[in-house]
Amino acid sequence: MRVVAGLIGTVLGTIIGVVIGLLAAIVTTHNDLFGIFFIGICTVPADALLGSILGAVAGLRLLYVSGETKERQRIGPKQVLLVSTAVIGSAAIPMVVLVWIIRIGMTPPSDQRLLSNFDKHEATFNALIDMLETDGDLVTVDDNWTDPEHPQTIGVSPARVTTYRLMLREACVPRGFRSEAFSYEVDFYYWMIGSAISSDTAKGYAYRRRPPAETLSSLDGYRADPKNADDPIKVYHHIRGNRYLFYEYIPG
Repeated sequence: MRVVAGLIGTVLGTIIGVVIGLLAAIVTTHNDLFGIFFIGICTVPADALLGSILGAVAGLRLLYVSGETKERQRIGPKQVLLVSTAVIGSAAIPMVVLVWIIRIGMTPPSDQRLLSNFDKHEATFNALIDMLETDGDLVTVDDNWTDPEHPQTIGVSPARVTTYRLMLREACVPRGFRSEAFSYEVDFYYWMIGSAISSDTAKGYAYRRRPPAETLSSLDGYRADPKNADDPIKVYHHIRGNRYLFYEYIPG
């Protein structure tokens, strides 16, 4: 029974360690697929090893507490089948949770979710646009980088960048904005997925001085055409005034 208990603990601990490692990579990289892959390679093996060790120890400890070591019962075929079923079932639970979380992370949020957030934080978005009117040469403020790299060179102080980031987090767009000076469109990124070496998909809010040529009644369910995967896409849904929702696909 010791072997069975240790095996159960090892299997479950390994799976839980892998799941925790992948979830940590997803959270820390903000859906950057390359980042998830890179961090996963570095952390998942260690998490799996640590999980297997802790799982085996926990399994043996539970066996000792339950008094099974004293009984030394013989394991029959039915017991083996029951234990195997329990292991498989228990191992499936964290894997299902991981797949569910990944699926949610790769699915664009609904229009209604974005519209509700905009209604709640419209004043903050307006204040951000007013700030950008002053900082006309500022292209991007993300959660950990800016364009230009040194905003002081265009008269934007570190304290003002910090203010931008605080306001962006308040408006639930921590991945920041990109300002296109030529057409004066400012995009605020509510949701993004992709990497530096793959295609990128984003959904968020756009401020445009000129309306786009065409708007859609809904962006829900909009996807890039697999037959034209090399073509960039950007479509809009009008909110009110100069405000729009946008869905963007940039091929990698």
